[in-house]
Amino acid sequence: MSKLGSSELFQLIKQLSKTEKRHFKVFASRHVIGETNKYVKLFDIIDKQREFDESELLKERFITQLPQLKNRLNEIILKSLTIYYSNSSVDSRLHEFLQHIKVLFDKGLFGQCEKIIWKAKEMANKYEKHLQLLDLLKWEIELMRVQSFAGRTKMEINVLHHQMKVVMDKYKISNQYDYLISRISMLLNKEGILRDKTGLTSIEKLMQNPLLKSRDKARSFDSLRCFYLCYGFYYIMLDQVNNSYKYIVKLVGLFEKQPHQITQNQGQFISALNNLLVIQLRLKKFDEFSLTVKKLRAIITKSKHIKNKILYISNTLEIEMHIHRGQFNKGLELVIDIYEANFLKSLNSRQKMVLHYNIAYIYFGCGNYSSANNFLNKILNDTTVSFKDIIYCIARILSIIVHFELRNDDLLKYAIISTIRFLHKRKRLYKFETAILNFLRKKEFRAYSRKKMVSGFKELQTELLDLSKDTFEARILEYFDFISWLDSKIENRSFAEIVKRKSLQAS
Repeated sequence: MSKLGSSELFQLIKQLSKTEKRHFKVFASRHVIGETNKYVKLFDIIDKQREFDESELLKERFITQLPQLKNRLNEIILKSLTIYYSNSSVDSRLHEFLQHIKVLFDKGLFGQCEKIIWKAKEMANKYEKHLQLLDLLKWEIELMRVQSFAGRTKMEINVLHHQMKVVMDKYKISNQYDYLISRISMLLNKEGILRDKTGLTSIEKLMQNPLLKSRDKARSFDSLRCFYLCYGFYYIMLDQVNNSYKYIVKLVGLFEKQPHQITQNQGQFISALNNLLVIQLRLKKFDEFSLTVKKLRAIITKSKHIKNKILYISNTLEIEMHIHRGQFNKGLELVIDIYEANFLKSLNSRQKMVLHYNIAYIYFGCGNYSSANNFLNKILNDTTVSFKDIIYCIARILSIIVHFELRNDDLLKYAIISTIRFLHKRKRLYKFETAILNFLRKKEFRAYSRKKMVSGFKELQTELLDLSKDTFEARILEYFDFISWLDSKIENRSFAEIVKRKSLQAS
């Protein structure tokens, strides 16, 4: 048994829900004879700790061999969780069926064995569990063999072997589709919207695969899921959002036509809804977006990870929706709800960055520049985030605009120089960014009259509007509406007013 890391057991215990903890204690009392109290006591001590402290554990008299005790407790917790979730997972049920088949077969109870095989095959077929189905077909053939094929015909044997071939073909094709979507997803994460021929050549080569020529080759649920995803991501990379929308709608529809797949593949369904929500925002389909968010939040799950994923996606994207519509005060109400929901600890560094950026944007829209600055600093001071990420880069630009609004002229000068150096070093400088940074770095700007300042804002606005005709350059407006910010300066109105007005005009 491998030795547990210093805090791995602590992390596992802290991730358990109240019902999971209760189940563990019942399980431990029934299955650990004579030592139950020792493991439950250690469990309770660790559960009460706010931060893991091994030295506190060593003070307990009943603890003599802590490494072995931790390993054993970890093993008991995992066993209790396996049993707790055994009825909710098709994989667990099929594994249990296969164990029952083996026991009954060894005892020579072939009739009972056969009944379980039929029941398990029905489930494996319904949920397209190809590997388990192969095992069940093998058992069915083995049953024939051990009974010397009594009462069996050549046709029955041929049918079973043909079924095995069909299942193996489906499994092989499903793996090929899975490989394609993995490659395309990796390319999307790396390249985003394609700007050069190298990226375009790579994606076009993948899309030339015969499996993507027609959906006819996607003969299973999972293969068809991958087929729709491949095209959804492909069109996103080409910045053809309407085409991507069509395929992601088909993807969500695929799940909804087979509700049992939603139950067993909640993570995949949630990702499909997430993709749909992102596209609905880009297309400004706000009514559809609201319905999809409700659908996402209506998902019932035992998994804490899934619950946190739903909270993150729904809240982060709903904040973005309020940003798009200029409803910054509504967004602020949501920010308060997010902190009350207490799921932030479960987020990875990129998720925290996106959430903190959206919160900063909300505060900026409310005119609370100090709070916006605080959340932007959470991003800029986080060494775990990727400095290549566009959100990080835009956060640096927004931070400069915040310092401009706060009249932090000394900080502004340093931040501009630092950001220009950073963006050049990362070889990722939009012309949009160059124009804004060059404009804000003018030392004498504060001394301008109102009329001259407005003239300067108008010049910058003309330059940005011209740049926005370039699809690649226009992408930056998806992360912060620089044009509306300039409008607010030119018209002497609040940023929120301008964004809201434009949203109403577009609807």
